[in-house]
Amino acid sequence: MKIQVVKDFFDDLRRRFPPPTAGEIQKRLERFENSEYGSEENSLIRLFQGCPGNTTREDVLLKATALKSFLHQERLNTATIVRHILNTPDFDKKLNKGVKSLVDGIALSSRAKWKYTTFARYYCGCHKPDAYLIDPPGTSLALLMYDRQDHFSEETIHRSMNRYSAFARQFEQFREFYHLQDYSLLDIQHFLYQVAKDDVAEFSKRHPIKRDHRAFRNAEIMAFIESWKQDEDAKNRSNS
Repeated sequence: MKIQVVKDFFDDLRRRFPPPTAGEIQKRLERFENSEYGSEENSLIRLFQGCPGNTTREDVLLKATALKSFLHQERLNTATIVRHILNTPDFDKKLNKGVKSLVDGIALSSRAKWKYTTFARYYCGCHKPDAYLIDPPGTSLALLMYDRQDHFSEETIHRSMNRYSAFARQFEQFREFYHLQDYSLLDIQHFLYQVAKDDVAEFSKRHPIKRDHRAFRNAEIMAFIESWKQDEDAKNRSNS
């Protein structure tokens, strides 16, 4: 019975997540652009790019407050973030160069256990969407599901990927594996966001993690999963 649960899981995994073809990407991007979330995000990016400097408290506070509202992060300490950005040497110069450490610096500026990961990615990405990943909700989860499906990464890919450098590396591996270099970083993220919203949410309903997670500790099932992965790898190699 448990083996059948796992077989159904992987069969459904292969069936439900669409290959990122040009037609599929265009369909998802149109859906994103017509969504309320897409309109709000576009407005936020326009605000950041219309106010690019980060040297005055007023400019940083304006953007931080707007982003806090957009992300609905009531627990976020705006004063701490503003102080961190203003005290970071050459913040704008590093931002224009796409220095990745800026993102983790903002994310870790809180002394609490709760980190500002999403906020940090959006703050840098809204300034420079061609250099930084903003990581819309569900993007990391969609990357995880595509890796389970097609094994695009040689590393162990984690759902959280809290460190920006690790997340950016996994994203680039996804981009290269599916030959998506002609698409902007933002377009690919919006595609993944929409896949997460449409497909991952439905998949999660069909395969609740809390119900099935114990089954994956069974040795027989783990052997099946390993065999399944090897078969998929062989198929990918024969098709390449």
